[in-house]
Amino acid sequence: ETMMAKIEGNVRLITKDMTLYGSHLEYNIATGTAVIRNARIITPQFNLVAHRLIRISEKEYLAQEAEFTTCKDCVESWSVYGKAIRVQVNK
Repeated sequence: ETMMAKIEGNVRLITKDMTLYGSHLEYNIATGTAVIRNARIITPQFNLVAHRLIRISEKEYLAQEAEFTTCKDCVESWSVYGKAIRVQVNK
């Protein structure tokens, strides 16, 4: 009835475009929005680690207390840290 799903514990979501890990997921089935705690996204384009990750839409995320990099084999070479990082996939 609420169209909300909550998953606690070792959360893992695998799609053709990404793998998402977290410790807690709240997903609104009606809108497609989600909030993930202790999140990590791995895609062919980027890696993102965040204390709190908000899925605004299929292609847009807001990461809070986060680290972002596009470097695949050189995670130590560069990354961006921020209190808030907005990611638009494929842009």
